[in-house]
Amino acid sequence: MHHVAFSKTTKDAWDDLCATLEKKHVDNKLQLSQELYNLKMEEGTSMQVHIEKFWMIGNQLTNIDHQVFDEDLAFTLLGNLSSSFHNLVSSLSTRTNQLSMELICGQFL
Repeated sequence: MHHVAFSKTTKDAWDDLCATLEKKHVDNKLQLSQELYNLKMEEGTSMQVHIEKFWMIGNQLTNIDHQVFDEDLAFTLLGNLSSSFHNLVSSLSTRTNQLSMELICGQFL
């Protein structure tokens, strides 16, 4: 409640609270987006564990009303796999004109 402690009116208090929450919301979107796009699969990690972590971050973004398109998720996932999947990623990306998470998960899990 310290965000509204010095507000003169209820409107001022509401405006101060909204501004604080909106900033936190934007900060959260940025943090989760960076986490998703910078997630790298380490050698030795199972594909299932990596995809579950990837989905968890993607779902957190969806839950705070940040739209992430399926094709973007698919490209991001393929781009952050470990180098041991390079040949499989190359093969998958040349077989189809459009990638989707369903297609990728079907191939890897």
